[in-house]
Amino acid sequence: MKTASATDIGRIRLLNEDSHFIQNQINEFSVAIVADGMGGHRAGDMASQTAIASIAPHLSNIPTGSSIEECKLLIREAVYQTNHIVHELSLANPDLHGMGTTVAIVVATSKWFIVCHVGDSRVYLWESLVNRIHQLTADHSLVGELIKSGQLAEEEASTHPHRNVLTRAIGTDVHVELDMGNWMWNEGDVLMLCSDGLSNMVDENLLRQLLAEKKDVQDKAQSLIKAALQGGGEDNITVALISNESNEVGGE
Repeated sequence: MKTASATDIGRIRLLNEDSHFIQNQINEFSVAIVADGMGGHRAGDMASQTAIASIAPHLSNIPTGSSIEECKLLIREAVYQTNHIVHELSLANPDLHGMGTTVAIVVATSKWFIVCHVGDSRVYLWESLVNRIHQLTADHSLVGELIKSGQLAEEEASTHPHRNVLTRAIGTDVHVELDMGNWMWNEGDVLMLCSDGLSNMVDENLLRQLLAEKKDVQDKAQSLIKAALQGGGEDNITVALISNESNEVGGE
């Protein structure tokens, strides 16, 4: 497998509140995490950095041969512990009150992968054989809930006045509910994790085109960032890619 990541503050924000982690094939597992913090002042970047610092150690050295269910248990424990840490930090410091963060996590082998998420940071799968892209996560947001219930069309989501209101996040409550699933994938496929600074600025058709380009995976990451900036760059932009290639050379 090959991995790559990139981040940009965007054209409007004064601070990058996104954080990310990526690791290529340790004990057969590649791991990627994207977190998008919120809370104002420095609370947002504190929340996302804390989430990465808490989750990454749990997943950076998964024992060789671990099953899907064993990996899911590790991910679940990491997210629950992280929620507790971020929530306690927000209670202990008035300047951090109400802070929280999204999180999107992928743990992948060359045969299968697991996706876990809380919030509206997304995970997509681009299938090389059919040149098709799938959004694997459903946004935990007010707009996401309206789409799910049929009260709002997907094409209306990008302009909805409450499109940034989350219904779930890490650290905003004592308990957190996560979504998790697992899939098989093929050689040549690409997994993309991103903050909403990318998914809100680049439509799915262009995402598919950029992921399909015959480029090195790091160049694809940079092309995605560039597209989000050209689309407006209204938020921080972060992307992490895992490409299911037989060449094990990786990059950050």
